[in-house]
Amino acid sequence: MALRSVDYQDIQGLVRFGYGSLTDSCFLLLNIRDKLAARKWLSQAPVSNAARLEHGPEYALQVAFTAKGLRAMGVPQMVLAGFSNEFLSGLSGNESRSRRLGDINANSPVNWRWGAPGNVPDMVLLLYSAAGKLDAWRQQIRGPVWEAAFVEIECLPTSNLFGVEPFGFKDGISQPET
Repeated sequence: MALRSVDYQDIQGLVRFGYGSLTDSCFLLLNIRDKLAARKWLSQAPVSNAARLEHGPEYALQVAFTAKGLRAMGVPQMVLAGFSNEFLSGLSGNESRSRRLGDINANSPVNWRWGAPGNVPDMVLLLYSAAGKLDAWRQQIRGPVWEAAFVEIECLPTSNLFGVEPFGFKDGISQPET
């Protein structure tokens, strides 16, 4: 079997680059208010891809859907059936799984601010920017149909770890390319 070439424009850039140089970021938890407006926003969204750039980006946008979000967007059941049971049930959708993951007692999903059954976002937007540019980037990505498309549940802030992750790893070193 011959290897097919990879079309990096069809892959989100986070997979290839890690964005370690984009030290400001936040993650927007969203529910879909109107699927047609959401589709319109997504069709125009400047989602960052994995194509090699001459110069590193100053901004990056990545999109992640939950199974609930794909359903809200009208993805057909036969397409959803191709996803793993773990994705379809969600992180907190199975008591046995929660136990195996240690999500019990104080860590139980019933104590989570979001992600528990009945409180799962439809999607997450991951926003990355160069230092000092995140607020402007966050406003820029919204666009004219944002309010019709989405309900913002929460904005999860991040902090600059200055190249070191909590477990002592150098940020981005595991990326296949930088």
